[in-house]
Amino acid sequence: SLDREIYNKVVITINKRIEKYYADLDEYKNYFIDEAKIQNILFIIFSELFFIDDKEIEFILKRGISRESKKQQSALLVDNLSKRMASNGYDRTLFTSQLVQMFMDGIEIIPNKGFPQLHRARLKIETFIKVEVLKNITFEYVIMSPSMQTIEFRGKQIIKEIFQAIDTDERSKLLLPQDFRELYESSRGPARKRVICDFIAGMTDRYA
Repeated sequence: SLDREIYNKVVITINKRIEKYYADLDEYKNYFIDEAKIQNILFIIFSELFFIDDKEIEFILKRGISRESKKQQSALLVDNLSKRMASNGYDRTLFTSQLVQMFMDGIEIIPNKGFPQLHRARLKIETFIKVEVLKNITFEYVIMSPSMQTIEFRGKQIIKEIFQAIDTDERSKLLLPQDFRELYESSRGPARKRVICDFIAGMTDRYA
């Protein structure tokens, strides 16, 4: 289960965006979400991934088995299904393609009667909410997690150190490959720093 603070942040962010982008809809506030709606959306999106067959359901519902045993069995089933999704590229591709299709089907056109070239495309509000739930849960729970922030901070430090190493003096340009070195030598002033930035931007993590 997610931290209550994460739910609160996601609720506030999404409701602000609903008000910003869908205020033209009558009673748009009826679409405002809360923690229960987030959980329901996540269940709808991910429920097919954790389909349990009849035999497993029969065991879970069977009388005479302790509640603790049923909870352990349910947790084990979900854990196994999660590992399968994590290790099976076909299942992941199928799932993500279904999501993409659902989001594409949720696009609507807002016409401009006076100027057809100014028609607007946007997601239907129901689809918009699903996208926002996935996006913001991922942001708060994964991107902003301490472990990910540690990696991001270290990445920034590495990039700064590479830039400073190349930008030290004329001799340090030898660290550049031939094509970037020629660009560097033909540039002047801030343009040289741009060349270094472009070189670093093209690096893979392993190369850096």
